[in-house]
Amino acid sequence: MQKIAVILFLLGVFTVGCVNQEKSPPVSGENVLESKIIEIENELKETKRQLDEAIKELSIRKKQISENEKSMNSLEMLKKRIEGITNLDPLKYEIILNEAREKVIFFKFVPEGNNDEIIYLLKAAVQFTGKEAKKISFWSNKSDAVTYVKGDYDKESWSGYDSMFGLIENDQLLYFYSRDDVEYLNFGRFIPQ
Repeated sequence: MQKIAVILFLLGVFTVGCVNQEKSPPVSGENVLESKIIEIENELKETKRQLDEAIKELSIRKKQISENEKSMNSLEMLKKRIEGITNLDPLKYEIILNEAREKVIFFKFVPEGNNDEIIYLLKAAVQFTGKEAKKISFWSNKSDAVTYVKGDYDKESWSGYDSMFGLIENDQLLYFYSRDDVEYLNFGRFIPQ
């Protein structure tokens, strides 16, 4: 009887062992390594996705910062120009031509230097805004302004245009760095189109 019990026991162990082998594949070093590689690849994919999202967010933030810096610089420049306008003494000028279609104005003591000259032009533009003339030109040299009014010059080669530092025309305010280099100023009612 003991022999039968031992045989039955061994037969049960063998049967259980066979059933367990069918349920799970044999564990080998290759299978463990392969599953670890798959797990690491999935983690890397998720990390890359998160990194791509962070880079995209960083790019958006950099653009916002750049736009904010531009706005701050623009506001700072506007503040300096307003301070400059309010601190300027009353402008000394002489009207050379005063017609409905055009005004030509000579200004004495126009400061040199683009920034100072722009501030001077802004004050002049504020002073002459709303006048009837369709075109108002601002000059720093009286004889050039007079020559311009008389029309006694060659329009292509006349150097006198260099003393015209500003112009209001069609609700646009233009600042002339030189006769060929113009900036449309955005100030108050003057909005570049």
